[in-house]
Amino acid sequence: MCLCRSLSFVGGSPTTNISVVRASVAALLVLAGIFVMRFSFYMMHMTVGISL
Repeated sequence: MCLCRSLSFVGGSPTTNISVVRASVAALLVLAGIFVMRFSFYMMHMTVGISL
């Protein structure tokens, strides 16, 4: 399945097309969220580890 066809199914309907820009923005938001969660997790554990 090509990328264009898989992007058309992201919206939930085969007739709904999502642009590459919107897909890129969504992917960047997901990656930013993962980074923030991992960063806060590691900072929490580093702080606890240093304080003990």
